[in-house]
Amino acid sequence: SKASQSAKPAKVRLTNAVYEAELFRLQTEFVKLQEQRIYEAELFRLQTEFVKLQEQRIYEAELFRLQTEFVK
Repeated sequence: SKASQSAKPAKVRLTNAVYEAELFRLQTEFVKLQEQRIYEAELFRLQTEFVKLQEQRIYEAELFRLQTEFVK
Protein backbone atom coordinates (compact mmCIF):
# COMPACT_ATOMS: atom_id res chain seq x y z
CA SER A 1 0.00 0.00 0.00
CA LYS A 2 0.98 3.62 -0.48
CA ALA A 3 0.90 4.36 3.26
CA SER A 4 3.48 1.66 4.07
CA GLN A 5 5.70 2.78 1.19
CA SER A 6 5.74 6.41 2.33
CA ALA A 7 6.55 5.33 5.91
CA LYS A 8 9.87 3.84 4.77
CA PRO A 9 12.75 6.26 4.99
CA ALA A 10 14.21 7.07 1.63
CA LYS A 11 17.69 5.71 1.04
CA VAL A 12 20.15 8.57 0.94
CA ARG A 13 22.83 8.08 -1.65
CA LEU A 14 25.95 10.16 -1.20
CA THR A 15 27.65 11.42 -4.29
CA ASN A 16 31.39 10.85 -4.57
CA ALA A 17 32.00 14.58 -4.08
CA VAL A 18 30.01 14.66 -0.84
CA TYR A 19 31.68 11.45 0.37
CA GLU A 20 35.17 12.79 -0.41
CA ALA A 21 34.42 16.14 1.21
CA GLU A 22 33.23 14.42 4.39
CA LEU A 23 36.21 12.08 4.37
CA PHE A 24 38.55 15.07 4.03
CA ARG A 25 36.76 16.88 6.88
CA LEU A 26 37.09 13.84 9.15
CA GLN A 27 40.75 13.32 8.26
CA THR A 28 41.46 16.98 8.98
CA GLU A 29 39.68 16.71 12.33
CA PHE A 30 41.68 13.56 13.12
CA VAL A 31 44.99 15.33 12.37
CA LYS A 32 43.98 18.24 14.63
CA LEU A 33 43.23 15.79 17.46
CA GLN A 34 46.58 14.05 16.94
CA GLU A 35 48.40 17.40 17.03
CA GLN A 36 46.52 18.34 20.21
CA ARG A 37 47.50 15.02 21.79
CA ILE A 38 51.18 15.55 20.85
CA TYR A 39 51.03 19.10 22.25
CA GLU A 40 49.52 17.90 25.53
CA ALA A 41 52.10 15.11 25.85
CA GLU A 42 54.95 17.58 25.26
CA LEU A 43 53.45 20.06 27.72
CA PHE A 44 53.24 17.32 30.36
CA ARG A 45 56.86 16.31 29.66
CA LEU A 46 58.05 19.90 30.05
CA GLN A 47 56.05 20.41 33.25
CA THR A 48 57.52 17.23 34.70
CA GLU A 49 61.03 18.35 33.76
CA PHE A 50 60.39 21.75 35.35
CA VAL A 51 59.27 20.13 38.62
CA LYS A 52 62.43 17.98 38.65
CA LEU A 53 64.58 21.08 38.17
CA GLN A 54 62.74 22.86 40.98
CA GLU A 55 63.26 19.88 43.29
CA GLN A 56 66.97 19.80 42.36
CA ARG A 57 67.29 23.51 43.13
CA ILE A 58 65.55 23.08 46.51
CA TYR A 59 67.83 20.13 47.30
CA GLU A 60 70.97 22.12 46.39
CA ALA A 61 69.84 25.11 48.47
CA GLU A 62 69.18 22.85 51.47
CA LEU A 63 72.53 21.10 51.00
CA PHE A 64 74.30 24.47 50.91
CA ARG A 65 72.44 25.58 54.05
CA LEU A 66 73.44 22.41 55.89
CA GLN A 67 77.06 22.66 54.76
CA THR A 68 77.21 26.30 55.85
CA GLU A 69 75.67 25.42 59.22
CA PHE A 70 78.17 22.56 59.65
CA VAL A 71 81.14 24.89 59.02
CA LYS A 72 80.01 27.36 61.75
